[in-house]
Amino acid sequence: MPPSAAPTALAFGPFVLEAAQGSLRQDGRPVALTGRPMAVLALLAANPQRLWSKDEVLDAVWGHRHVTESVLKVAVNTLRTALGDDAKAPRYIETVPRLGYRFVAQVRPVTTAASPSNQAAAVTPGNLPTSGPPLLGRQAEAAHLLALLQTHRLVTVTGLGGVGKTRLALAVAALAAPADGAWLVRLDELQDPAGLVSAVAQALRLPDGAATDAQALARALQALDLR
Repeated sequence: MPPSAAPTALAFGPFVLEAAQGSLRQDGRPVALTGRPMAVLALLAANPQRLWSKDEVLDAVWGHRHVTESVLKVAVNTLRTALGDDAKAPRYIETVPRLGYRFVAQVRPVTTAASPSNQAAAVTPGNLPTSGPPLLGRQAEAAHLLALLQTHRLVTVTGLGGVGKTRLALAVAALAAPADGAWLVRLDELQDPAGLVSAVAQALRLPDGAATDAQALARALQALDLR
């Protein structure tokens, strides 16, 4: 049986970006880039040739906070330093005067192969659904969410019913899952807010004692190993 392959990263020039893991490599070597500059890179690289206004980038990465354009300029300068880019002759990030920024390099998806012998070891723990329709036409929204997750511990997806919020959130959660997995807690059938602790404990398959109260749940989560 041939090995299976799935897109896991974006490559441009000598760089490979794994936005979900917050990883950037140049010729296989890690590049020191984190936080907002990494989130800006993830946003721009996932949408090559698209012109992003400064307000759009600030909203996507800083989450509608009251920040000035100077913080974006600092992040872009940090990003250019990491990429070895030149604002006057850009290979990666172009500044369009009075308009915004555009990622001008050619971007290609990178696939990694998993052989049958190591597929089981590569399974990410968690309880996310393993089946469902592929996420089509939502790459920009997925990249936006991944960028937000680089700098925000809580991200809320809102919208009208039936537009695909849950499908998008599940796809992004799978991409951004940490080593101990991504876990889904369904609250749509929860009638009493007092049942929240129990719902979380059950979804994460914790011992019965963890559902006693919020303090017990916190203690169980503190040393959690869900693998």
